[in-house]
Amino acid sequence: MEEKFQNIEKHFRKPTSLHRRIPSKSENDLLLHKINNTHKSAKLRSVVSKENLDSLHEPIRFSWKQFWVTLFYEILPPVFLSPFAVLLIEGSKRKAWNVIQNRALLVFSLRHNSKGTHIFSWLIFYPSNWLIHISLGLIWFQPEILRNIDDVIGNKDSVNNDSHSEGKLKGHVYTRPSEYKGKKVPEILLSGDHKKVNEWKLANSLWVTREKRPDLFKQLQLSEKEMILLRQYGDLLTKKHE
Repeated sequence: MEEKFQNIEKHFRKPTSLHRRIPSKSENDLLLHKINNTHKSAKLRSVVSKENLDSLHEPIRFSWKQFWVTLFYEILPPVFLSPFAVLLIEGSKRKAWNVIQNRALLVFSLRHNSKGTHIFSWLIFYPSNWLIHISLGLIWFQPEILRNIDDVIGNKDSVNNDSHSEGKLKGHVYTRPSEYKGKKVPEILLSGDHKKVNEWKLANSLWVTREKRPDLFKQLQLSEKEMILLRQYGDLLTKKHE
């Protein structure tokens, strides 16, 4: 038995607690070696009582390190990334292959999984998993990527007015009605003069950036016109509060 364990140590550079299990009796050794996949393990647990299962081999200790490694395998997209992660972490091609098959990270062996598992994995599980990862990626990069793709946003000018698009924050946005709970929309926005409206929006954006993100405002290189508009906007607010 000791010689067998030494052979395992030589073959696996990083043997897990499962490799280290030692049968309580020599006649149990053959039984344990026949259990080479999770399906057979589940079938054994369904017909054998817990007391008898514990008597087959020494208890396997729980490892937080192995738990986080396994969780890392499960989070990565199967087929494309998780098998490579297993190969890098496990350090042994044979051990990595067993982990990949038993975890269904790349189902490709009838020795480890049934035909039904292959069909379910490739037709349902893997495609749905890929769609989830793609959706999460699109949600994460939506402001930077999707909004800059043609035909995604109807009005391309709205993208240029977003916060951080030109190094400054987006200004205040108003909608109907023109007065709500005592707060009125600035008269200049209702004037119909597009030139003055655009100048007000620019000045308001600069003022919001200066008040909320002074670090961003310091990085801006304002033109003479922008400095004048910002000064006029500040004077307008001062008169309003007097």
